Amino acid sequence: MDVGARTAALAALDLGPDGEAYDLAVSTVQVATMADLATDLRRLVHAAQAGSLVGVASFATLGEVEPLAYYVGALTAVAADFAPPPLTPTAFQLADPTRLAHRLRQVGLTEVRVRTATRSVRFDSAQHLLEAVTRTDPIGAQRLEALTDRQASDVEQVLDGMFRERSGGSRGAALRAVINVGRGRIAGKTR
Repeated sequence: MDVGARTAALAALDLGPDGEAYDLAVSTVQVATMADLATDLRRLVHAAQAGSLVGVASFATLGEVEPLAYYVGALTAVAADFAPPPLTPTAFQLADPTRLAHRLRQVGLTEVRVRTATRSVRFDSAQHLLEAVTRTDPIGAQRLEALTDRQASDVEQVLDGMFRERSGGSRGAALRAVINVGRGRIAGKTR
């Protein structure tokens, strides 16, 4: 069996008529946070061939995604003028599993199924959480970079305190994350 994989930004998935088609196209949270959700879902579908599965993972609400809630809470505690990210239209636009299923059907997917999964994500320290945010969330990284050195240090200290409170005194903590996982099959299509 020959298995290959490719990762790409969504814009790179806008393949032309002679472009490759894949057996599986998956977005892990990124497409769900984009401003033009309909276009980005169509790009994802366009990258896969007829009969293939398309999968989309999206965050549930901010309160159900503790790593982000902790990050936003620490920023808010340190920077009084910090405004949490808007909950609409982008950041949590697919937090409702019914809406995720509807959006997948809108782009022509069939056999649509959505399930909600709760996972425990272990962070060894406040610094580990901050590194995860800056690696995976460009907006979160920008907000952290906008802080003074003192504020950034204070954010880490606040997170450290939150972790110690959660874990009974240790540096790390296991935080809960609720994710909606949707998938659908591409019916016959022309490329």
